Amino acid sequence: MSEWSQFEKYTHDALTHLYDLPYLREHPLTRWVGPIAGSDEPGRVLRRMILDAIQDTKPPPDSPHDTAAAARYQFLYLRYVKGRSMDEIARQLSLGERQLYRRQRDALHTVMVTLARKLRVPWPNEDAPQAVARLVKPPSVGDETIASDVDRIGTAPATTPIDLRLVVQGVLSTVARLTQDDRRTVVLKTGPGLLLVAADRVAVRQAMLGLLMFALDASREGEILLTVNRSGPRVDLVVRLRTEAGLAGPTSTGGDSNLVVCRRLMELQGGEVSWRMEGSDLVIVSSLPVASPQSVLIVDDNADTRRTFRRYLEAHAHRVLTASTGEEAVRVVAEERPDAVVLDVMLPSVDGYEALQSLRSDPVTANVPVIVCTVLQQRDLALSLGATEFLAKPVTQGDLLAALDRCWSR
Repeated sequence: MSEWSQFEKYTHDALTHLYDLPYLREHPLTRWVGPIAGSDEPGRVLRRMILDAIQDTKPPPDSPHDTAAAARYQFLYLRYVKGRSMDEIARQLSLGERQLYRRQRDALHTVMVTLARKLRVPWPNEDAPQAVARLVKPPSVGDETIASDVDRIGTAPATTPIDLRLVVQGVLSTVARLTQDDRRTVVLKTGPGLLLVAADRVAVRQAMLGLLMFALDASREGEILLTVNRSGPRVDLVVRLRTEAGLAGPTSTGGDSNLVVCRRLMELQGGEVSWRMEGSDLVIVSSLPVASPQSVLIVDDNADTRRTFRRYLEAHAHRVLTASTGEEAVRVVAEERPDAVVLDVMLPSVDGYEALQSLRSDPVTANVPVIVCTVLQQRDLALSLGATEFLAKPVTQGDLLAALDRCWSR
């Protein structure tokens, strides 16, 4: 574990034991507190500095209440100053588990950086090439506008799983003109199958774009190897590049901010960025949690429609279930708990509206998103019975995917 990772672990531990003074007296962080504590007891000084670091995150009174900074301070105050449990905070702030732990990571990182400055902890890797050291360099005060935009993009919720390989391919297409010379080549290698991650596509794309711009600036010449592969519960993008003598890394502010943006976006999306030197090669690893394909039940008595919708959805990494009757649909939803249902109205035996009413009356299936999809112009009726979305046939692939995105973003 690097010294910086160890400091992050210590910060979290000290926050958790903020009011346990005997514990703080013996805490590893006191080795940095000692030289600046003077005659004060190091445990008390450490607690005071942590509380000050939390207070430093509080936005000005006239700031909007719905910003990332306000959310960060709210979490820190409730969790560590007031001592609320994670379950209590989730209920009070109406946060899902993923959002809650993303907010915790964001808040912890902010306190860690602030505390490191207060304790005068040296940034790690001071003897490493400049390209590596900048990975942990915080944004300067002049980057407040950048930080605000990054937080806004980075906190976007993941609606559907995304294939990291496709995102990286799109980024390579965007920067293609920058690599069309004899000095640099970018090679992409990917593992088999879908490489789905649970993250917002735009946030990940911007993070990957920043990472690749940094790599292009740092390498100057030679091959940049990108490898996308699954590693246990994560999907990794590994970037390997040669840093020749005198070309240790970017010297412009733009290069520095690209890495700051990449790391920040990845953390806000539940991922992480790490790095190491292997000889003269710089290896940067960006990881995101694996996502399972979201499942969609297609309910239609027309086999051609079921096949068409299956093709639409499987092309975008969704798992497709099918049913041809209302009765079968109710049973499959109860057993499989799909992430969404696309429901025709004119079905044999039990029609779509009867099936919808059955789903909404059962606590087990009441919250499953249902898209009513029919040739009938009955939008108001469908919504009044509990449909999440309404689509009028014929339906294009774009129509169907957009309706699913709307369902999952609510």
